Amino acid sequence: MNNPSKDYQKLIAENSSLKQRIEKLKKAAESGNMGANTVQSDKKFDAIFQCSPDVITITDASSGSLLDVNDSFIQLTGYSREEVIGSSTKELNIWGSIEDRERIVNQLKSGTNVDKVELTFRTKNGELRQMLFSSRLVEVDGRQLSIAITHDVTERNMTEEKLLESEEKYTTVLEDMEDVYFEVDIRGNIAFVNTSSCKKSGYAKEELLGMP
Repeated sequence: MNNPSKDYQKLIAENSSLKQRIEKLKKAAESGNMGANTVQSDKKFDAIFQCSPDVITITDASSGSLLDVNDSFIQLTGYSREEVIGSSTKELNIWGSIEDRERIVNQLKSGTNVDKVELTFRTKNGELRQMLFSSRLVEVDGRQLSIAITHDVTERNMTEEKLLESEEKYTTVLEDMEDVYFEVDIRGNIAFVNTSSCKKSGYAKEELLGMP
């Protein structure tokens, strides 16, 4: 039986190796063996990874094991870094729908990037969050990694739903009014009429809409 502690330590060592590679790139640039642009690119990636308000994960594409996650992932999901590194998102039961996971994995394997797909993710305490998910495969030192960036749109979706409910209630009130009520657009054409307007004018709603 595999020792989970040893597996975790192995993954930590691999991550440390990747960070050491960045340091070597810096030294190579200083010695003139590599362009400074490459080092600047590595620095920018590290800064974006650590500071991004969006969730960013780096996954081993062959095993599905998480190699690294940023602080936003920890804050959103409620998992500790120790719980996450070396585990797969499937094992952590993060996907709201396992079918979504399989579809995303198959799409990436086919060579097609995933861009801004709305999915449901599950946090450690079981809360479901609506996420806008993007991912692509990259090769680093001969190893295929999945880089994913996920934006939480839960609050945005809730706000949109409340606005829609409010608009529906507003429309219902206007439709039930006995008084004539209509609205015009910026060109002065009728954009909305209530039922009373139709009854008292003798026109159907379709005929009134668009009239100047």
